[in-house]
Formats: sequence, structure tokens, C-alpha cells
Amino acid sequence: MKKKLIIVSAFLVAFGIQFGLYSVVFGAGEGLKNPLGENATLQTFISKLLDIVVRVGSIAAVLYLVYVGYLFVSAQGDTKKIEEARHAFLYTVIGITILLGAKIISLMICNTVQATMPDPSKFTCPIF
Repeated sequence: MKKKLIIVSAFLVAFGIQFGLYSVVFGAGEGLKNPLGENATLQTFISKLLDIVVRVGSIAAVLYLVYVGYLFVSAQGDTKKIEEARHAFLYTVIGITILLGAKIISLMICNTVQATMPDPSKFTCPIF
């Protein structure tokens, strides 16, 4: 059951991202265009990619929290099922921590690089 849920959710995320990016990159008869804009840099690409990952991961985290709540309710006092639900909750919290930690670390690196630049006005960090 768990493997099927993970496979289905991974498929839906990959499928949705694929078609979402396809519609952005390939406009209606306009040919191939840069989805990040005219003056896109590697910094903006990584920032926007991380924003997408955080948004999709946040939605997945909420869904997994609901699933963990269902596991707790359906356990009905069975210690083995409660232990499974606790592990699922722990892994969900670890995933949320990693998700938010990635964004925080990227902002820390960006601010550090900006502080070491001779002209910090040329290097801007994206805001959360």
C-alpha cells in the first residue's frame, strides 16, 4: 500500500511538472523561448527551481500529514499500527525540515556571496 502511494504520488508530481514546464517553454506558435525571461542567469534558474520544489514539496507534505493522521485514526489502539504511524510522522517531519532547510541554506549562501562581492548591488538575492 505504501509503495503504491509513493509511486502514484511521484508519478503525478513528475507528470504535472512535465506538462507545466512544457506549456511554459513551448508557447503557442512562438517557438522555443526562455521560461525565466530575457535576462535570466544561473542564479535565477536555481532560485526558481528551488521555489518550485518547495511549493510542490509543501503540497506533498500536507498530503502526507493528512495520510499520517489517517494512519493514527485507523490504528484504533493497535500498537504495531501506531508505531508505523509514528514512523511515518517522523519521516514526514524530517522531509519538511529538509525542504525548508534547503531554502534557508540557499538564502544563506546567496547572502554570503553578496556580502563578499566588491559591488553588492550587482548581485541580488531572491526573497523567500
